[in-house]
Amino acid sequence: MAASPFGGLIFPNYFAQNIALFQRVAGQANGLMGSMILLIAGIGSGVGILLRSHTQTPLAFAYLVIALTCLICVHIIKHPSIKQN
Repeated sequence: MAASPFGGLIFPNYFAQNIALFQRVAGQANGLMGSMILLIAGIGSGVGILLRSHTQTPLAFAYLVIALTCLICVHIIKHPSIKQN
């Protein structure tokens, strides 16, 4: 995730938003955000090592699942259809 070509564009914005939301504890919020990114990348790398494959089909399927999950999350955030009373 952090090695993607757009990581340099995305992560600084996430960090800035993180600090803007929690101004009183900006240092702790920034540290927590950075450690969570590294933790997620580490877990993803560990899972990737355990998967044995001789083709790129599983990787393509994983990218497809991630892309669809992101699209669903964006759709839910942008267009909330369920109204809570």
